[in-house]
Amino acid sequence: MHMALDHFVSQVYLRKFLAPELGNRMYAMRKSDLATFTPRTRDVCRTKDGNTNRYLVDEPIIEHFLMDVEPRFNESVEIFAEDVPLPEHIYSVAGIISYFLTCSPAALRVNSEPIRAMLVEAARAINQEDEPAQLPEEIGEGNLADLLEDGRVELQIDPRYPGAIGIANIASRVSKFGNSKWDILLNGNQGCEFFTSDYPVAIQQTPDPRVLARIVPLTPNIAVRIIPDLAQRDAPLDFDFPNFRYRKIDIDAGEARSINRLLVRCAEDVVFASDWRDWRSNFVERHRNYRVDTVTQRLPFRDGAVIHNRSEIVPHDYRNI
Repeated sequence: MHMALDHFVSQVYLRKFLAPELGNRMYAMRKSDLATFTPRTRDVCRTKDGNTNRYLVDEPIIEHFLMDVEPRFNESVEIFAEDVPLPEHIYSVAGIISYFLTCSPAALRVNSEPIRAMLVEAARAINQEDEPAQLPEEIGEGNLADLLEDGRVELQIDPRYPGAIGIANIASRVSKFGNSKWDILLNGNQGCEFFTSDYPVAIQQTPDPRVLARIVPLTPNIAVRIIPDLAQRDAPLDFDFPNFRYRKIDIDAGEARSINRLLVRCAEDVVFASDWRDWRSNFVERHRNYRVDTVTQRLPFRDGAVIHNRSEIVPHDYRNI
């Protein structure tokens, strides 16, 4: 049976990072083995039947969403850089970013962890019952929670399941992003243009510890930083985006380097750029041993616990992959 190769980072997005001297190719470097290469956009960031999800009644529903988002992306990027974004431009850019945060392998991995934490907590609750479940003798002593915590039993989360949850809620994410505060970051620092990657959404702490900003490069010279508005958490969908606020910021070379550091650290494996100046290889090597992950904190509460999940940039040794 033929399986389609679906791009989890849209080609219309990746084409913004083509190298002029390479025609239809980009520069790329893997964090895992530090190999450099020059791929076409159609040959990277794709998985077999990645846009089909058996947990959804309408399996390819995300493809319908992209058909409403991608055709307006190029125009939207130009408007963000040079004019006042209208709702259709906000929807397109917020939609592309929401897709990255929903369907990429990194997103599926990160979004699996809250489900895993919830199941472990359910195992603890089972052990508190009057007649806890009996485990096979060959597994050894201990209850189910013990086995999960010491690694004798491992929970396998089908990544398509958190993917289905994300797809079902992608419109809500677009509405929340579009009704938040945006910084449009203009990078005119020649020789320090933005990277992008196979997970082109960097996270950045804000003064409010409850809020993580998302930084996404739209081109080598333009990025957006979205600061989610907590007031939108339970707000109804509104694609007129009445609460959209933005400011344009000309960033200096130091800020461009800081953003590039976050972009490399948050990349799942492959980093892309529209040029490959001498500093880029050393820069990727220096910042490669990190990635985005979900950090779970268990807070005891009454007879159980409250599980707090937070995305963070954590050390990850790519040298052992």
